[in-house]
Amino acid sequence: LPTADERDKLFAACPSLSERALCMFAYYTGTRPEEYLAARWTDLNLDEAYWQIDRVKVEMPGGLKAILWEEPKTEKSKRRIPL
Repeated sequence: LPTADERDKLFAACPSLSERALCMFAYYTGTRPEEYLAARWTDLNLDEAYWQIDRVKVEMPGGLKAILWEEPKTEKSKRRIPL
């Protein structure tokens, strides 16, 4: 794991506030890009402080520019992440 100083430098290097927020969300939840890039507001339960992962982002085969949303490959990948 990075030190607190390294972590802070990583966040400070983000060029915009939205990119910093995404970087922090990824860092603190410990999730994979295909998971955090598929997050929707409806997946977040702020009252009970968790994020329900039930889909992932996948790219079209053959290099097409379309994006697909699919269920995670395993049941274990469907999970709640505490916020």
